[in-house]
Formats: sequence, structure tokens, C-alpha cells
Amino acid sequence: MTKTAVETPEKLVVEYQQTGSTLTFRAIYDYLQGYNELTYLTFRQILPESMLDRGELRAFVDDSIIQSLKSYNDTESQVGFLAHFLLTVSQTAEAAKRCLAMKVCALSDIHIYKTANHLKESAVKLWQKQWRMTADELFQFKAEIKSVMAVYDCYSKSSPLHQRLAKLLAWESTEFLGSPAGISVDQQELQEARESFREFYSNKLLEEAITAFQSGQLSAFSSILHHRELAEERKSMQEHLSDPLFQCYEHEPLAAGEIDAVLDASLMDALETWQNGQRVADSFSTFVLCKWQVIGYQKETGGKLKDTLANCMCRMGLPADTLEIFSKSSKKASAYYTVLAIDLLTALETADFMESLQDYSQYLPNRVEPAAWRAFRSYCKANALNVAHFPQV
Repeated sequence: MTKTAVETPEKLVVEYQQTGSTLTFRAIYDYLQGYNELTYLTFRQILPESMLDRGELRAFVDDSIIQSLKSYNDTESQVGFLAHFLLTVSQTAEAAKRCLAMKVCALSDIHIYKTANHLKESAVKLWQKQWRMTADELFQFKAEIKSVMAVYDCYSKSSPLHQRLAKLLAWESTEFLGSPAGISVDQQELQEARESFREFYSNKLLEEAITAFQSGQLSAFSSILHHRELAEERKSMQEHLSDPLFQCYEHEPLAAGEIDAVLDASLMDALETWQNGQRVADSFSTFVLCKWQVIGYQKETGGKLKDTLANCMCRMGLPADTLEIFSKSSKKASAYYTVLAIDLLTALETADFMESLQDYSQYLPNRVEPAAWRAFRSYCKANALNVAHFPQV
């Protein structure tokens, strides 16, 4: 082996690593063809008979050549390129054998999985770790990767920009698996692709968790509560409601327990009324502000909110208890009640109550809950109440 190693064209390997020249690659390739039998002997010592198809082995050899060229370092090696190549052949054959036996995840898929989850470990280390997993751990790992790849497929088809970024991520995931050398990629654009997909993946997980929660899977609430975007929004709203300047400007301060109760109830309302395509953090903050204002109104008017809203109903030509009954008609109606209440109270404070209702969208908080008004309008219509003069949003 030592004599053979000395004869190996080391300088050609270094030249190929630096230039990616196809002529240099061909020279190395032709050199290794002279050691075909030695290469195949290495495969035969490891692979089962069922894998000794000549065409399949040829593919393994080609892959081993690429991997060897990419990873070989003549300053560290004590044996030479041929020995390094045969070692890579051995590793490739062993990996192929285990892959057939365990059906493990592909390294390229694991790379996308790592990108989505911002893991510190390298894709190669994650790929190697799965060989040491138990059957249950491997099953869970493969399920997670399958889920990530499904989101990746959705991402790559969602917009022209995402298609471009997906191509970059796909290139990065296969670059160390055998892509031709010499491909230049804008590293800043590649980093933007990673961040874009990570955000898309995070939002997709949140949407799936909310859908599961709405269908009755209460266990999904934990992942929703700890989602980065919602956690940041909750912290921001908590600081907002605790700010003395903000509280003094509006109404009496809320106790810490009251603020937590408002936040919890608002998140539940946002989840109950969430529809695909909405940004749940916006809906959440809207419910927080509405509930906070309703509580403030109750404190300032000595708890006469019910009477005030009944007056609103009468001025709209509806029975006094219409809004109260609506709020009890369903979970979504109960959530919408708060939004409607603050909107009606805001309208009541204007010079012309009915005109301000017609201009409903102007004071609708963040303009993210027109569904509340539509739901109330539909309820009244379904119960044979006159809604002809109601504004439509």
C-alpha cells in the first residue's frame, strides 16, 4: 500500500480541489480505474451478495471518488490519496449496507432538517448519530424529517422568491455529497435563504398546531404558547399593559394577575377565531387591547357595561339583550363579543352613533377582526332581526 500511495498523483488532487478542472478530474479518474479490482474487492468484503451488481458498484465508486477529492488533505495524510480513496470506498460501502438494513434518512434531507431547526450539530454528525439510535428513536427522527421535507416542498412552491431560495438550499444540502466543484454562491443570499425557510417552517408549525388545537387536540396548546412569535408578542403586550404611563393615560392600572388573565383569555380567543392565512399574533394583540379597554370601561362606569351595550343595541334597532345572547351562542361568538363591545363603545362616544357604525373600519383595532362584525350581522339575520341598515365589512 505504501509503494502504491507514493505513486498516487497527489498534486493532481490538490489542483482539482483548487480549480475544479474537468481535465484534472479525468486524469485522476483514469488513474483510479487501474485499481478497479482492488476497489471492488473492498466492496465485496462488506456488501452482501444482493448488492454486488456491477452498475450499482460503479455508482458507489464514482461517489467515493468525489467524496475523496473533496475531503483529502495531503498535509494531514500519512498514506496518500489511493489509500484515502479506498478508505472512503470502505466507508461508502458500509453506509450503503446499513442504509439498506435500516432505511435511514438521507444526508441531504437531514441538512434541510438542520436548517429548519437551527441545530448546532453539523448535518454529517446528525446523519452519523442516527446509526446509534434505537428503533423508536429512529422512527421518531424519520417522522420529524419527513414533516420538515413536506414543509420544504410547500415552501419551494409558494412563491417565485421561495423557489429561488429553495434552489440555493437544495444546492447547499447536496454540495458536500458530490456536486461539481467550482460552483460559486452568494453567501449572503444563501444565509437569507436559510432564514427565510426557517421563518416559513416556524409559521407552518404554528398553523398546524392551531389547526390541531381547533380540532380538539388540547396538547397542541403547549407548542402554540411557546412559539417564538407568540411568546415575543405576549411579552410585548405584558410590558405594554404594565407600563404606568400607558395605564395612567387610559384608566386605572391592572394588577399583575389581571394582566395575565387578559393575556390568557385573549390568546384562547385568538386561537378560537383564527382562520388560515391570518397572523395569529395580530389577532392576539387585538383581543388583548379590546379586553383591556372593556375592563377599564367597567371600572370607570362602576360595572355598567351591560347597560351601556344594551343601550347600543336599542339605538341600532335591536332588542337590548341581542349582543349578550349572541356572545353565548358559540365559542367564536364569545371571543368576538369583546371586539364588538369595544367597537360599539367607541362608536357610542362619537357625535353620530349610526354614522360611526357605517364608518366601522376606521376604528376597528388593527383592522384584523372584521369577521366579528360579519358574525354578529349573520347571527342577527339568522334570528330574523333587521340588519338592513348594518354596515357590511
